[in-house]
Amino acid sequence: MGARAPGQPHATEGGKKKEYEAKILLKKWEDFKKVVGFKLIGDDKKLNVKEQVVDGMMYYITLAATDAGKKKIYEAKIWVKEWEDFKKVVEFKQVIDDNAKSGGIMSVPFPNNPEFQDLARFAIQDYNKKENAHLEFVENLNVKEQVVTGMIHYITLAAINVGKKKIYEAKIWVKEWEDFKKVVEFKLVGDDSAKLGGIINVSFPNNPEFQDLARFAVQDYNKTQNTHLEFVENLNVKEQLDSVTLTATDVGNKKEYEAKIWVQECEDFKKVIDFKLVSDNSAKIGGIINVPLPNNPEFQDLTHFAEWEDFKKVVEFNLVGDDSANPGGIINIPFPNSPKFQDLAHFVVQDYNKKEKAQLEFVEVLNVKEQLVAGMMYYITLAAIVDAGKKRIYEAKIWVKEWEDFKKVIEFKLFIGDDVPILGGIINVQGINNLVFQDLARFAIQDHNKKEFVEVLNLKEQVVAGMMYYITLATTDAGKKKIYEAKIWVKEWEDFKKVVEFKLVGDDSAKPGGIIIVPFPNSSEFLDLARFVVQDYNKKENAHLEFVEVLNVKEQVVVGMMCYITLVATDVGYKKIFETKIWVKEWENFKEVQEF
Repeated sequence: MGARAPGQPHATEGGKKKEYEAKILLKKWEDFKKVVGFKLIGDDKKLNVKEQVVDGMMYYITLAATDAGKKKIYEAKIWVKEWEDFKKVVEFKQVIDDNAKSGGIMSVPFPNNPEFQDLARFAIQDYNKKENAHLEFVENLNVKEQVVTGMIHYITLAAINVGKKKIYEAKIWVKEWEDFKKVVEFKLVGDDSAKLGGIINVSFPNNPEFQDLARFAVQDYNKTQNTHLEFVENLNVKEQLDSVTLTATDVGNKKEYEAKIWVQECEDFKKVIDFKLVSDNSAKIGGIINVPLPNNPEFQDLTHFAEWEDFKKVVEFNLVGDDSANPGGIINIPFPNSPKFQDLAHFVVQDYNKKEKAQLEFVEVLNVKEQLVAGMMYYITLAAIVDAGKKRIYEAKIWVKEWEDFKKVIEFKLFIGDDVPILGGIINVQGINNLVFQDLARFAIQDHNKKEFVEVLNLKEQVVAGMMYYITLATTDAGKKKIYEAKIWVKEWEDFKKVVEFKLVGDDSAKPGGIIIVPFPNSSEFLDLARFVVQDYNKKENAHLEFVEVLNVKEQVVVGMMCYITLVATDVGYKKIFETKIWVKEWENFKEVQEF
């Protein structure tokens, strides 16, 4: 059994040992004891919970778990139909590894573990010694860390100074292998003693005093409006007149309210000045909403179910990578539409509008990549509305140094190409002959008749209510190879497949003199021809084009074959479209670029 830190009691729940933190107020001269706070600290804490109303409820739970002794963050997607006693893990994947990124500042999810409390006490003792002060440590409010030669810890902490609680920020440099600790910075950032007329944030909104005030406000509202709200918790508290943001349930639906309460303790006077709804979390069909209490027992049970119970129902469990990027390496971000990246995208669009006197309107983030530099470089692909309501795709490059509150747009340009998936947009699919798409092609043929499947030639997909696949395939019909196009609608969650369209688009017997469209432009034959053309151009013009993809191919039977290829290549980092005309005589191993 591992040793526990002093002051951290153990208790068992359901036969399992867990660690808790208790906060107890003692007044020995009055023989007075009161539990001010009691919280679980040593369990696998769920970091976030969202829910979506489907045929039942879909829960999105972000949780922490240890893997080989290292704490990692996972996301679980769990489908629940309570009336059928049905639970199914739809997805379980790692989204972040708490191994710090070199050079990057990252938040620590558990700021009050013993390691960070010890660092905070060390910083306070160092300050007291240097300044001949008498601060007393209370608790950590926030911890961030940065990998340097060792580790820099940025700790926001509460301490008592002459009987008043104040907030400080400490910056501590640690090199564990040298047993080295140094306080680089220690400064006062906030005093929780209210100033007359000034509104201040309260650091501990859920202490009993503010919970009692919130319940008073809810009871007052119920009495005056003849409603039946039930208090849940405080989300935020500010003081001048006491201003409380709280959650309450209304007919079983959780909603957020703001209450403004006037208190005169000397007269035992309380009055609700204002009480209003600010946010309704009642679920909308198909909408994903944040759950404000992710660690309630219901979601803890779901998390344990996702991790190790009823494993045969896990549809998918895959590691998608840890995000400990190597300095200089560009990595994909799995959740590009998080509020952080939406805010960055808004910032970029506003910056562009200001500089160019334009009127772009941000729509959505399509893709995000990041690169560790001195700070972080973000590469954001976004959609924005331009004149006449047209949606265009842009690429932005933004340099961010969070510790300096620094943001700078390095580059903003119109994206050339259509390979970014947009809801309702048809995109090319790579890896067209994998088993999934071959099975879809066979399904389309079986649905149509008994033709014999040969190969998939081209495939596109479109996000609809499910997915629409456009498959160009080759079959043999009475011994002759022919080309067909199939349109197949798939809804995986319903195990639904339907052939919407199946039609002949051509056979492979070309007619001399006529130019015909080639239905499978990305076959290896035409890719090789396209690369040959680009190399030929680079050699003749001393250029540095880099081939990307083939967009279109036409052929004409001459003495040999004339191929007309439309292709994409990058020129000094910019994607451009080229047309080329190549004369091929295979029997002579002859290729000549006629036009580029």
